[in-house]
Amino acid sequence: MESRGLGGALISVVANLLPEARGLVSIVCYLLGGALFLVALLRLMRSGEDGLRGPSGYGTSATFLAAIVFLTFPQWLDAWGNTLFGGRPEGAGATLAYAGGDRAGQYEMVLWAVLKIVEAVGILAFLKSWFVLRDAADGRNGATLGKWFAHMIGGVCGWHIIWVIDRVQNTLGVAPLRISEGNWT
Repeated sequence: MESRGLGGALISVVANLLPEARGLVSIVCYLLGGALFLVALLRLMRSGEDGLRGPSGYGTSATFLAAIVFLTFPQWLDAWGNTLFGGRPEGAGATLAYAGGDRAGQYEMVLWAVLKIVEAVGILAFLKSWFVLRDAADGRNGATLGKWFAHMIGGVCGWHIIWVIDRVQNTLGVAPLRISEGNWT
């Protein structure tokens, strides 16, 4: 299939960067998990030395939890997806269709690229949620448990965008979105 224009460029960028980006996210998660674990140990030692003036126990435990999540990142994200969506059903998929013309395959590839970008944003939101939880436990940066929950659920839904579209369409009985070339008169 010949790819031209902005859509072709988007498809090429996503197809070329996707495998390397997944590996990079895994490496960064392991590094962040190790760093957070060390920070949690330092907080624990400091609270032992400083007593009540040291860091809060909530913040230290949230730092340990964030370290665990980062060190076991893919399993946590899949567990949340299975919890929210009940596992991947056979044949689940977003039914967004382009009807007509010889460029239908090109539009499906552009849609694939856009959904992969949404998945990447979902990963980042999910990872950020654990830093928000840590800040909420320490009472810093205006972070709250509500913001943590919103980032986490939004990230999980972004990562599982195909499941979300499938569930919304099945629940509401939405017919596939049809876009066709034709006379608009």
